[in-house]
Amino acid sequence: MKKYIMFDVGGTGVKYATLGERGEMLTPPRTFPSPSLKRAEEVFSCFADVISSDVSDIAMAWPGPFDYGRGISLMTGLGKYQSIYGLDVGEGIRRALKRDDLDIRFDHDVAVFLKGYVREESLADARLLALAIGTGAGSAFCVNGRCVGSEEMGVPENGWIYSMPFRDAAIEDWISSKGIRRLSLKYFKAEKDGRELYEMAALGDEKAMALWLEFGAIIREGIMPFIRSFMPTDIVFGGMISKAWNYFSPGFIDDFREKGVRTHVTFESDRYVFSGLYTLFGERNG
Repeated sequence: MKKYIMFDVGGTGVKYATLGERGEMLTPPRTFPSPSLKRAEEVFSCFADVISSDVSDIAMAWPGPFDYGRGISLMTGLGKYQSIYGLDVGEGIRRALKRDDLDIRFDHDVAVFLKGYVREESLADARLLALAIGTGAGSAFCVNGRCVGSEEMGVPENGWIYSMPFRDAAIEDWISSKGIRRLSLKYFKAEKDGRELYEMAALGDEKAMALWLEFGAIIREGIMPFIRSFMPTDIVFGGMISKAWNYFSPGFIDDFREKGVRTHVTFESDRYVFSGLYTLFGERNG
């Protein structure tokens, strides 16, 4: 039986799981600390250490910038994975394992999340926008089961909205943990992170709840131009900050509904990411 290992590579942690030839989960997801600040050889060894000898194929979800077709990291000046900038990640892992036979494939982390969501929730006929809100504003666009970039009307290059101009900066400066910290200075005259503000809102703190509601209004302002131009049928929210969904979604959900857009939220994206990574071998699995 063919066995795959899937990696969801983050800046603080790397999640991985082993899947069977039909995409079934053979092991529960596990996590190891991100080697993002290590030397290149150590980065590759960290991945090699959890790959068993009976694995024949590997799929990896990486944040951008990354050359997914060639498996080359283009991240530089971001405080993570600087040591592997310009290197062939697949070749580095093969060398660490002393195996030339491994088929290693790559894709954008939010794109595979969206592909997996489409697969698991039977939304192949929809026009979808995925927004993963955490340290950044990750995004992907999908039409009829296929992720698209700027060749589709209303979609920015690569399907990435993070750098699009918004207010006094870029979207990622507002719709992210950085944006939450900005708002905390306004409401509390001190920086607070999303976890603390979520806990405060859960305890009924009125200022924290007002902050989250304004954050939702900012999401509405930032995303509405893409609703008008791309005309999605569905928007899928994921990422760490989505755990505060009940507090910020009232800032936009009615307006999106009036535009005919269904909203979805997932608090645990693992199974969608791993399912989406499995589709990278879809032409093989049918």
